[in-house]
Amino acid sequence: MTAFYIVLGLVILTPDAVYSGDIGVKFVQARALAAHRFVSLDIPYPGAFLDPGRRFFALRPPFVMRAGGETQAIFPPASAAVQAVAVAFGGVQGMVAVTLLAAVVTLYSTARMAEPALRPFVTVALGLGGPFWFFAICGWEHAPAVAGGAAAFACALVAPVRWAGLFAGLCLGLGATQRDEVLLLAPGLLLVLWLRTRAWPPIAIAAGALVVVVIATAAVDVWWFGRPPAAHLRHAVHFLQGSWMAAEPGADVPSLRPFTMRQRYETVVQYWLFGYGNDRLIAAYVLGFLVAVALWWLRRSSAGLLVWLIAVVALAGIDLYEVVTAPKWLAG
Repeated sequence: MTAFYIVLGLVILTPDAVYSGDIGVKFVQARALAAHRFVSLDIPYPGAFLDPGRRFFALRPPFVMRAGGETQAIFPPASAAVQAVAVAFGGVQGMVAVTLLAAVVTLYSTARMAEPALRPFVTVALGLGGPFWFFAICGWEHAPAVAGGAAAFACALVAPVRWAGLFAGLCLGLGATQRDEVLLLAPGLLLVLWLRTRAWPPIAIAAGALVVVVIATAAVDVWWFGRPPAAHLRHAVHFLQGSWMAAEPGADVPSLRPFTMRQRYETVVQYWLFGYGNDRLIAAYVLGFLVAVALWWLRRSSAGLLVWLIAVVALAGIDLYEVVTAPKWLAG
């Protein structure tokens, strides 16, 4: 699996392009951090002598912000710190190398959580059965974040009990420094520790280790790089933009317009879950599933579920044909 990822990410894919604008901004930020020897996040503007007002500067809010007289990416500096050395030596391929290493950590951690006889199947299912392969070779910080989460749960399940809480909390904290949403795994991690140990000390140690890592990272952001506290989290999570952390609500970070309920439905249900924007089709599939479940419940017949599954596979085949003939952003 690792060899496949290496060939795909470092040999087949071009080293001169990135998949999305987010990755491009993060590449520029990592390169700037390395050039400044890790003392500044300021993104240089080579055309400043011709355009001192930065009217034609390519990077705009909300992707960047002004902090302490510098232009910095809105994204967490910890991800730039992880990528900076690799970018300095390998450019875009350096970023890919980082995600490849993170993918190996995730695959190993996930395999360790499985029964020995099932580990090869788990590795193949995770490595090829979903979008994980893409994040392993695209240079995005999603892979290091997932690696932190996977390693945390592996530590909680298989590490020596006396160290399980500490290692699990530290790993989850490191993952959260890459992507804020990794923090949402904390309740599940603490539950796993409780189910394994039936004791409070490992849970307290894990929570404490997680908090220490997050607070230490936030302190570096504020005191070393001169950024507003929790800048990316407050930028992305709307109800935090007016929190106590800023002297003037929302004034120190770029603001995003919150989704309406319709937009949330379109994103979560139509785009992520179904991949189609047809309300009637979605309603038909949901109704069909309910009828199939009712048939199984009342008559103990799986015929309805089989028909519904065939319809799902047919829809997936149609979607695959559309992707192959006219590539688009894939749901998830």
